Amino acid sequence: MFRKNNELQGHGSIRKNKIYGTVGVIIFGIIAMFSLHKSVAADDIESPKTTAPIPIAEASDTSLVVQSQMARQEDNTTLTTTKADSATTMNSTSRAAATAPTAAASQAMLSTAQTENQNPNVTVENQELKDAVTEAKNNGIEAKQEATENIGTANTEAEVATLEAEANAREKEQAKRIKEAIEKYKNDLAVAQANTTKPGYLSEVVTQGLKFENEPNAHLSITGTTEFGQQDMPKAMSYEEYVSSGKKFANNPVAAYTTTLSGRFVIPKIDKGQTITATYTNLQNSSYNGKKIAKVVYEVTNLNSGTGIIGFAEKDPTKGIYTFYNLSAPSRYGVKIRFYDEDDNLIQFNQDNPAILALTSLSKTILADGKTHEEGITDYNFKPVKITGSYVEKQSDNRLAATTSTAGITDSYDNPDFYKTSIAGVTENGSVISFTMRRYSEFDKGYWLAITSKLPSPFVLTKPNLSYKFFSYNKAGTVLLDNYIQGTTTKLTETQTVKPKGTLIGESYTGTHEDRITFNGKVYKYVSSSDNITGTVKLGITNVYNSYVEVTGNVIVNYRNQAGETIKESVEDTSNASIDTDYNTEEHRKTTIITPEGKTYELLLDQLPENEKGKVVEGTTEVTYVYKEVFGNVTVHYQDESGHQLQADVKVVEGASTNTPYDTTPHALATIVTPDGKTYERVSEKTKGQEKGQVVKGTTEVTYV
Repeated sequence: MFRKNNELQGHGSIRKNKIYGTVGVIIFGIIAMFSLHKSVAADDIESPKTTAPIPIAEASDTSLVVQSQMARQEDNTTLTTTKADSATTMNSTSRAAATAPTAAASQAMLSTAQTENQNPNVTVENQELKDAVTEAKNNGIEAKQEATENIGTANTEAEVATLEAEANAREKEQAKRIKEAIEKYKNDLAVAQANTTKPGYLSEVVTQGLKFENEPNAHLSITGTTEFGQQDMPKAMSYEEYVSSGKKFANNPVAAYTTTLSGRFVIPKIDKGQTITATYTNLQNSSYNGKKIAKVVYEVTNLNSGTGIIGFAEKDPTKGIYTFYNLSAPSRYGVKIRFYDEDDNLIQFNQDNPAILALTSLSKTILADGKTHEEGITDYNFKPVKITGSYVEKQSDNRLAATTSTAGITDSYDNPDFYKTSIAGVTENGSVISFTMRRYSEFDKGYWLAITSKLPSPFVLTKPNLSYKFFSYNKAGTVLLDNYIQGTTTKLTETQTVKPKGTLIGESYTGTHEDRITFNGKVYKYVSSSDNITGTVKLGITNVYNSYVEVTGNVIVNYRNQAGETIKESVEDTSNASIDTDYNTEEHRKTTIITPEGKTYELLLDQLPENEKGKVVEGTTEVTYVYKEVFGNVTVHYQDESGHQLQADVKVVEGASTNTPYDTTPHALATIVTPDGKTYERVSEKTKGQEKGQVVKGTTEVTYV
């Protein structure tokens, strides 16, 4: 028959659609035959199987097809919250047709409608993981949800259970990691709160969301100018000093300024009001709130009344910016900083996890002669947070600068007093960090500001970078088709695959059938298919089938007269024989046929049927013998005792069917007078022939003497 057909586990319950199927009751003990049948499985597919029952009961070609359905109940064990985009696809049982033993038993079997969620993707959402994410949020920690990871395809309920267990285990491990991170953060928060009054620690509890400390392999490109200093600058010099010393600018961004602590810098000339942009790409170690930073852009504007020089680190943007200007007035350079992610999107800062820039080396030097050099920050858009014990703080005019001399404190994180030249800039919103580098000096023309997230503090509170993901799997199945001899478990062909293993549930399928199949030298024709020959793929194996009956033929012998009328009941020479079987009806050829009415027919040998011998074909072959009716006459003669005719013969019956009654006595004349006047009297005892009877073939003669 055809068959058309990272990571963890928590507590909760699986959400599943419960499917209850009703097993159709099959009439006349056909259950016994079911017990002998085993559903066909794919090479390596295991139960459960969605099976269309195979035909049951021997049926003739006049039997009616009975529809039956079988359904299996699904185990509804609850384990964990499972979502197949809100529901789990359940295994269901395919419907099938079966043949009844006789036409009288052609009543359709009871069946139960199937309901099954056809979404092939099941997402496991472990409750313990969801609770951990909620707990993180309640503690001000964002756990970022990553894309759901598909961990495989289940073709059976056993495989579903395996993938469910794997997903839960991996999600449970994530929950554990998140909870551990929450506990650590709580402890760190307590430490930060306790340290706000200690020298070298931030005076407020602020979390650091920015990581921007070391990028030695960054690639620098500069736009907004084509004039770069070409010769080494031996010390901090104003533009005028650099030019007057014979040094030149050209369109070749070489690193012409070298420092002991910060390395080499490219030093473009910058005119009054001009903006120059330095873009650093190929960042490898930086991030904000767990999102990778791939690019940083420094935009520097000359706010002075004359031409100056600025310096950009040749490779590492965390080494910061140098500015150079003369001593005629405080130098002012506006700085804007933008960070970009890997998709070139601007990084947006937020209050829950702000970005903290370490504004370090804000030195203040007072020489013995009273001359002063001060490096400060003005016009900033961030919140300054003082480092307890630092000399740098917000002044009365809002500038950030050291209150007292920082002499003797070297620009090195190794110096335990380095924090005294530093302050934290906290950015809680927006995408741009802006400020002005202000230098007031009576003797030093340079100002270096490192741009980094590395605070010179023994402890900086950071929120854990948490992420999690759920795991999903696909539900799949296969559809197998068989061609059976109707009413048996005999296969006419090998099992065919309508849908291969791994086909996602819900996908439509349609089984096909051949009109004829030759098997063991016999030809079988298509009769019907199982109800599920067309449908959608279910979890497991769906068996569908086609039913076939042998193509047979009959040979009937007819007996007819020349008018085509039946003169004898037809004879079945061959009944339900396989096609191509030899037949010969000669044994049924009758030379003479006498009908019940007594009529006699004789075979017309010159009209013998051409198909008297041959091979059985599908359907009924009729071999017809044609007969001609045999007629009879009855004639009365009148003779004397010498045998001489006395009077003309009388045809009592002429051309009558045989067995027709006749009576010549009305023609038995007592006397006859011949033309010559002689008179003859009938001698009764000398009458020849039968005066009464039935017509036979030929002429019956009765002679009166």
